[in-house]
Amino acid sequence: MSEAARVVGVITSPEAAFADIARRPRWIVPMVLVILSSLALMWFFNQRVGWDRFVNTTLANDPRIEKLPPEQKAAVLAQQRKFIPIMGWVGPIAGTPVVAAFVALVCLGVFNLAMGSQFKFKSLFSLTTYSFIPGILHSLLAILVMHLKDPDEFDIEHPTAFNLGAILDPDKSAKWLQSLLGSFDLFVLWSIFLLAIGIHQLDRKRPFSSCLTGVVIPWLVWVLGKAAWAAMFA
Repeated sequence: MSEAARVVGVITSPEAAFADIARRPRWIVPMVLVILSSLALMWFFNQRVGWDRFVNTTLANDPRIEKLPPEQKAAVLAQQRKFIPIMGWVGPIAGTPVVAAFVALVCLGVFNLAMGSQFKFKSLFSLTTYSFIPGILHSLLAILVMHLKDPDEFDIEHPTAFNLGAILDPDKSAKWLQSLLGSFDLFVLWSIFLLAIGIHQLDRKRPFSSCLTGVVIPWLVWVLGKAAWAAMFA
């Protein structure tokens, strides 16, 4: 199966695509596509919305920053105006492979140490990068939404309304609740499901329900940890 067929197959026929990926693990093409789609989103955001608007509308209203003396608040916001745009570019390039490696290592520990499998990191890393492909669709959809909405109303942290956090009022809802519900995102859940399919293709003797459980439980721990962190430092 060609790389193009794999990428399309992950969306249209994931079992066949991941069966081929499990047999011949590769990762460069999906990794590059995910990074490029994220960079495209950042470029369009910078052109249409701008990081200054993000800092002024989002960070300036952060309760922790609002409590600062005026001079200190201005200094913090000025620093963020320089730092955040850099991270907007560095994040997709450096963060994507780091996150993929982290997910693969977690799955390696869960399945090999706790569930008795004998997976290799290379195989799990390849499956993980392909499971990120829904993120490409999410970036493209976010770019479309960005151009349909007023720039002042576009939120780069929640560019689409495909998560439960979209039902909350960010000004009235607790940060931990926003973190918790915001984690239940359609595209994230899609990627989790795809990764479970890939692991099932890697070990056909293991039931799919077991593969899904092995992926979902660490993710839930991560989600609850983020919510707890947000509750402590809100």
